[in-house]
Amino acid sequence: KKIGLGVASANQVYSSEKQQKSILKVQKEQENYKLLDKREYSKFRQAMKKLEGLSLSNYLLKKTVKPGSIEAKKLFLKVLNAVKELHDQNIVHRDLKLDNFMFSDKDNTILKIVDFGLAIKVHAEETVSIDGVRNTDLDPPEFRKITSASKPFSKASDMYALRTIAWDLLGPSIELTNMLENPDPKTRIKVGDAIQYLEQELKEVEPPVEINSMNSQSSSKSESSEQGGIK
Repeated sequence: KKIGLGVASANQVYSSEKQQKSILKVQKEQENYKLLDKREYSKFRQAMKKLEGLSLSNYLLKKTVKPGSIEAKKLFLKVLNAVKELHDQNIVHRDLKLDNFMFSDKDNTILKIVDFGLAIKVHAEETVSIDGVRNTDLDPPEFRKITSASKPFSKASDMYALRTIAWDLLGPSIELTNMLENPDPKTRIKVGDAIQYLEQELKEVEPPVEINSMNSQSSSKSESSEQGGIK
């Protein structure tokens, strides 16, 4: 009986120590890895509840969007603007993929990012190393150079993650896709520069129509129709 009580007591101590270690681990993550605090996480959770549209992956399944088309480029521009909204707040999402972009409206026009379970806070262009991250084929090059379990996350790693979405929307051989795949995180394109690049590209394929030329065209048409009426 004494042995039994001793074993039970040891199990209780072990369980208690395990809980303490678990609590300390979470605290360490919040301190060292700068996970979003409860207030920030709650803010994003509340915003996610209001989303009424499709995820980007479902949207692309239901609607055929040709890679490299104007429509696809405008869609990727929305992706970039959603990421910029986070990066401007010094938040690194760490899990950017088609499923984690959702439209907030039923018309599927406003794109937002969801699922902030892995998001962290950084200072500007700071890199935060996180332990226990599994290796995947989608890891940025800076991860593969490191043999330890600790991986350096930054805004640059978020940008590298966007390349898979760029493959679907822009195509693998587009220059912007190549800039996202830059193996050097220090010189990899930033989200603001990517937005400017794509906006300029859209301007070139969609030149703005001058109001004066439209007015002159409409007036010349009305004059010709009037002359035709006189005849």
